[in-house]
Amino acid sequence: MSWIPTRLRGSCWTAKETMKATIIANPAAGQHAPPEEIRQVAALLAERDIEVLSIDLTLGPGDATTFARQAAANGADVVFMMGGDGTIAQTVDGLVGTDTALAV
Repeated sequence: MSWIPTRLRGSCWTAKETMKATIIANPAAGQHAPPEEIRQVAALLAERDIEVLSIDLTLGPGDATTFARQAAANGADVVFMMGGDGTIAQTVDGLVGTDTALAV
């Protein structure tokens, strides 16, 4: 169960509790249609009873860091990141020192 965020581990956590997630996407990265991929990810999360707190699209340098910090501050258990290596690095920077997990 190492994928469970630290604050949810232990006897107080059950699989019935709703996890909270944020999606951070860089629409300029990749070769696919980002809106469709974002919809697919959001739908998959909803099917698994994971509450999506926000979907944030990066527009420039540093946006992913800001969004990741906001996600952690708003209680997201996990951030789903869609983008390239720069977006990954920024998202990691924003989550350092938090209990929020990162899914790439």
